[in-house]
Amino acid sequence: MSKLKWFITSVICTVAMGILYSQDEVVCKVEINPDTILMDNYFVIQFTLENAKGRFDAPEFNDFDIVSGPNKSSSISIINGESSRTMAYSYYLKPREAGIFYIDPVRFYLDNDSVIETEPLEIEVLPNPEGRIIEPRSPNSIPGMSRDWIFGWPGQERIPQKQKRTKKKRKVYKF
Repeated sequence: MSKLKWFITSVICTVAMGILYSQDEVVCKVEINPDTILMDNYFVIQFTLENAKGRFDAPEFNDFDIVSGPNKSSSISIINGESSRTMAYSYYLKPREAGIFYIDPVRFYLDNDSVIETEPLEIEVLPNPEGRIIEPRSPNSIPGMSRDWIFGWPGQERIPQKQKRTKKKRKVYKF
Protein backbone atom coordinates (compact mmCIF):
# COMPACT_ATOMS: atom_id res chain seq x y z
CA MET A 1 0.00 0.00 0.00
CA SER A 2 1.38 3.38 -0.91
CA LYS A 3 2.11 5.98 1.75
CA LEU A 4 -0.69 8.28 0.51
CA LYS A 5 -3.34 5.53 0.65
CA TRP A 6 -2.12 4.52 4.10
CA PHE A 7 -2.32 8.14 5.31
CA ILE A 8 -5.85 8.67 3.89
CA THR A 9 -7.07 5.40 5.41
CA SER A 10 -5.60 6.36 8.80
CA VAL A 11 -7.24 9.79 8.73
CA ILE A 12 -10.65 8.36 7.81
CA CYS A 13 -10.44 5.71 10.56
CA THR A 14 -9.35 8.29 13.14
CA VAL A 15 -12.22 10.66 12.28
CA ALA A 16 -14.77 7.80 12.31
CA MET A 17 -13.54 6.54 15.70
CA GLY A 18 -13.58 10.07 17.08
CA ILE A 19 -17.20 10.55 16.05
CA LEU A 20 -18.24 7.18 17.50
CA TYR A 21 -16.52 7.73 20.84
CA SER A 22 -17.59 11.38 21.17
CA GLN A 23 -21.26 10.44 21.60
CA ASP A 24 -22.70 10.98 25.05
CA GLU A 25 -24.57 8.40 27.02
CA VAL A 26 -27.94 7.18 25.72
CA VAL A 27 -30.85 9.07 27.31
CA CYS A 28 -34.52 8.19 27.21
CA LYS A 29 -36.94 10.72 28.66
CA VAL A 30 -40.58 11.66 28.71
CA GLU A 31 -41.96 15.20 28.99
CA ILE A 32 -45.54 16.13 29.68
CA ASN A 33 -47.24 19.48 29.71
CA PRO A 34 -49.21 19.90 31.92
CA ASP A 35 -49.48 16.90 34.28
CA THR A 36 -52.72 18.18 35.83
CA ILE A 37 -55.45 19.29 33.43
CA LEU A 38 -59.08 20.27 33.40
CA MET A 39 -61.63 18.02 31.72
CA ASP A 40 -62.33 18.80 28.02
CA ASN A 41 -58.74 20.04 27.56
CA TYR A 42 -55.82 18.18 26.05
CA PHE A 43 -52.15 17.82 26.91
CA VAL A 44 -48.91 17.08 25.10
CA ILE A 45 -46.70 14.11 25.91
CA GLN A 46 -43.31 13.67 24.24
CA PHE A 47 -40.98 10.67 24.33
CA THR A 48 -37.35 11.39 23.43
CA LEU A 49 -34.35 9.16 22.70
CA GLU A 50 -30.95 10.88 22.64
CA ASN A 51 -27.62 9.61 21.28
CA ALA A 52 -28.95 6.33 19.92
CA LYS A 53 -31.03 4.91 17.10
CA GLY A 54 -33.88 2.54 17.73
CA ARG A 55 -37.48 1.48 17.25
CA PHE A 56 -40.22 3.21 19.25
CA ASP A 57 -42.89 1.11 21.00
CA ALA A 58 -45.81 3.38 21.95
CA PRO A 59 -47.88 2.69 25.06
CA GLU A 60 -51.61 2.07 25.07
CA PHE A 61 -53.51 5.28 25.81
CA ASN A 62 -56.58 3.47 27.17
CA ASP A 63 -58.05 6.40 29.15
CA PHE A 64 -57.36 9.05 26.52
CA ASP A 65 -58.39 9.95 22.98
CA ILE A 66 -55.52 10.70 20.62
CA VAL A 67 -56.09 14.18 19.18
CA SER A 68 -52.84 14.06 17.18
CA GLY A 69 -49.92 11.68 16.93
CA PRO A 70 -47.57 10.10 16.75
CA ASN A 71 -45.74 13.20 15.56
CA LYS A 72 -42.12 12.27 14.87
CA SER A 73 -39.10 14.53 14.73
CA SER A 74 -35.42 13.67 14.52
CA SER A 75 -32.16 15.56 14.36
CA ILE A 76 -28.47 14.86 13.99
CA SER A 77 -25.87 17.46 14.80
CA ILE A 78 -22.08 17.54 14.78
CA ILE A 79 -20.60 20.48 16.66
CA ASN A 80 -16.84 20.80 17.14
CA GLY A 81 -16.42 17.12 16.30
CA GLU A 82 -19.02 15.96 18.84
CA SER A 83 -22.11 14.33 17.37
CA SER A 84 -25.55 13.91 18.86
CA ARG A 85 -28.76 12.36 17.60
CA THR A 86 -32.29 12.95 18.90
CA MET A 87 -35.55 11.19 18.05
CA ALA A 88 -38.82 12.49 19.52
CA TYR A 89 -42.38 11.22 19.35
CA SER A 90 -45.21 13.41 20.62
CA TYR A 91 -48.93 12.92 21.13
CA TYR A 92 -51.75 15.31 21.91
CA LEU A 93 -54.14 13.46 24.24
CA LYS A 94 -57.58 14.30 25.60
CA PRO A 95 -58.94 12.50 28.68
CA ARG A 96 -62.27 10.68 28.49
CA GLU A 97 -63.21 11.35 32.13
CA ALA A 98 -61.98 12.99 35.34
CA GLY A 99 -59.70 11.06 37.72
CA ILE A 100 -56.10 9.95 38.18
CA PHE A 101 -54.63 7.94 35.31
CA TYR A 102 -51.30 6.35 34.46
CA ILE A 103 -49.43 6.10 31.19
CA ASP A 104 -47.36 2.95 30.88
CA PRO A 105 -43.60 3.08 30.24
CA VAL A 106 -42.43 3.50 26.66
CA ARG A 107 -39.74 1.23 25.25
CA PHE A 108 -37.09 2.02 22.67
CA TYR A 109 -35.49 -1.06 21.08
CA LEU A 110 -31.97 0.04 20.22
CA ASP A 111 -29.98 -1.15 17.21
CA ASN A 112 -27.46 -2.88 19.49
CA ASP A 113 -30.26 -5.25 20.70
CA SER A 114 -30.72 -3.52 24.05
CA VAL A 115 -33.93 -1.99 25.39
CA ILE A 116 -34.35 1.31 27.22
CA GLU A 117 -37.61 2.54 28.75
CA THR A 118 -39.17 5.55 30.46
CA GLU A 119 -40.85 5.72 33.84
CA PRO A 120 -44.67 5.44 34.07
CA LEU A 121 -46.48 8.78 34.36
CA GLU A 122 -49.37 9.93 36.50
CA ILE A 123 -51.93 12.33 34.99
CA GLU A 124 -54.57 14.05 37.11
CA VAL A 125 -57.74 15.17 35.33
CA LEU A 126 -59.94 17.59 37.28
CA PRO A 127 -63.63 18.35 36.67
CA ASN A 128 -64.24 21.49 34.60
CA PRO A 129 -67.64 22.91 35.56
CA GLU A 130 -66.83 26.36 34.08
CA GLY A 131 -65.74 24.89 30.73
CA ARG A 132 -62.36 26.64 30.73
CA ILE A 133 -60.10 25.82 27.78
CA ILE A 134 -56.36 26.10 28.35
CA GLU A 135 -54.04 25.45 25.43
CA PRO A 136 -50.94 23.42 26.35
CA ARG A 137 -47.44 24.42 25.36
CA SER A 138 -45.48 22.08 23.13
CA PRO A 139 -42.36 20.72 24.93
CA ASN A 140 -40.09 22.28 22.30
CA SER A 141 -41.82 25.63 21.87
CA ILE A 142 -40.18 28.89 22.80
CA PRO A 143 -42.45 31.21 24.80
CA GLY A 144 -43.42 34.29 22.86
CA MET A 145 -42.86 32.79 19.43
CA SER A 146 -45.34 32.03 16.62
CA ARG A 147 -49.01 31.74 17.57
CA ASP A 148 -48.25 31.73 21.32
CA TRP A 149 -47.55 35.45 20.97
CA ILE A 150 -51.03 36.09 19.56
CA PHE A 151 -52.92 34.06 22.15
CA GLY A 152 -50.83 34.87 25.25
CA TRP A 153 -48.18 32.87 27.02
CA PRO A 154 -48.39 29.08 26.72
CA GLY A 155 -50.41 27.35 29.41
CA GLN A 156 -52.71 30.32 30.01
CA GLU A 157 -56.23 30.91 28.85
CA ARG A 158 -56.63 32.21 25.34
CA ILE A 159 -56.72 35.96 24.99
CA PRO A 160 -58.80 37.17 22.05
CA GLN A 161 -56.71 38.54 19.22
CA LYS A 162 -57.08 42.27 18.63
CA GLN A 163 -58.71 43.21 15.39
CA LYS A 164 -56.24 44.15 12.71
CA ARG A 165 -56.27 47.67 11.41
CA THR A 166 -56.86 47.96 7.72
CA LYS A 167 -54.05 49.67 5.90
CA LYS A 168 -54.78 52.50 3.57
CA LYS A 169 -53.48 52.07 0.07
CA ARG A 170 -50.70 54.45 -0.79
CA LYS A 171 -50.41 56.16 -4.09
CA VAL A 172 -47.09 55.62 -5.78
CA TYR A 173 -45.71 58.33 -8.02
CA LYS A 174 -42.87 57.56 -10.39
CA PHE A 175 -40.62 60.36 -11.63
